[in-house]
Amino acid sequence: MCSPRYLLILIIGVTLTLPYLGSSEKILSLAFVATRSHKITYEPLLRELASRGHEVTVVSPIPATKKVKNLREIFTFDADAQFAKLPDLFKSKEAGEEPNPFQMVDMFKTFCEQSYDLPEVMALLDEKFDLVMVESVFNECAFGLIHKLNTSLVIVSPLVVPSWTSAALGGFSPPSFVPNIFSGFTDRMTFYQRLLNFASEVLVKVLRKFYFNPAMAEIYRNKLNDSTIPLPDEILKNASLVISNSHLR
Repeated sequence: MCSPRYLLILIIGVTLTLPYLGSSEKILSLAFVATRSHKITYEPLLRELASRGHEVTVVSPIPATKKVKNLREIFTFDADAQFAKLPDLFKSKEAGEEPNPFQMVDMFKTFCEQSYDLPEVMALLDEKFDLVMVESVFNECAFGLIHKLNTSLVIVSPLVVPSWTSAALGGFSPPSFVPNIFSGFTDRMTFYQRLLNFASEVLVKVLRKFYFNPAMAEIYRNKLNDSTIPLPDEILKNASLVISNSHLR
């Protein structure tokens, strides 16, 4: 038979939990830039949240693979048409040529500006969200909107966690055995590969600090008419959780 003490604890626990049972939250998933291969890594999570009664809004250039109740979509651009203009990344890898995404900064800037110009995107500022999930790869231009929404932030990485994301949250990715996401190496590198990996890491940090991040910040500051919005990496520090789709070996 349950003792009075444990019975009291059970009653208090149920009483405190009861208001949250069956409650729904408003969740925003942001990805001004995305590919199908990236979105499929976290789309099941969004569908499951919607199926459990949460109101999910998805901003993405990729349509959902399955329509579900409670999931609203806002499309940023025609991803298939735009990415069809780019070189085939798989053929480039087979030829031993590693792509340099920073060469596509002008394209990212265009996607960013087009996204902020959408009335449906700007209307999100008038809504109250309990949680914002943002894809980590090349979506820094969305961080201005995240800053304005001022709510809990979760980073979703369709790949390994980028070193700049880890660093912003207090982590450390030694280039001696943690490969840069653009290097194509594994954690088992030769001495020469470690040198190349270190050089890649330094190059990415320099490009992000002095070129990519300022370019993204200039756009969202102009579009949101607020010059005080911090740089992307400062906003990134406010993330509460990082969800990564990876198994590095």
